[in-house]
Amino acid sequence: MKKILFIFMGFVLCMFAQEDTLKTSISLIKLDNNTLEANVTFENVSNEPLRIYFIENPIFNTFQSMLYVAYSDGNIELFSEEPHPNGISVEESDFHLIDVNKSKTFTQKIEFIEPRYQGKPIELQWVYKNQIKKWEGGISTLDGVSKQLFDGKEIPYIWTGTIECSAKIR
Repeated sequence: MKKILFIFMGFVLCMFAQEDTLKTSISLIKLDNNTLEANVTFENVSNEPLRIYFIENPIFNTFQSMLYVAYSDGNIELFSEEPHPNGISVEESDFHLIDVNKSKTFTQKIEFIEPRYQGKPIELQWVYKNQIKKWEGGISTLDGVSKQLFDGKEIPYIWTGTIECSAKIR
């Protein structure tokens, strides 16, 4: 079940997306001609620990953590770094364990962007996705053979699905 909550915070109106186990929120730090920077937060609202697969570097998490800006003219634009499929070796530390009633915040910074639209930015949207349940390793990549994580078994407490939230820009 998904619930939507609104909270007014300074220059942004944060909309939290919540399901039975996970609540997410986003707050804008900076949006100018060259940089989009936001804090994205995962909060564990379940009765047991929860693990989030989240690569912190935006070059490698382009399709995992997506930041969009909605404009007053109705246009919506994805802001992302140029995705890099190589140059990273996923580690168990990329699977962040969040205790019950605790949260983890990451700063996502996308630099050297050139917005396509000239309308006024009115909303920041964040979509997070994860379908990874196991990391068995053994796959040949340009960076070598991928490592087995969590003994190749199902990752303990892993959250899977898609969740999104947004913040009004004032």
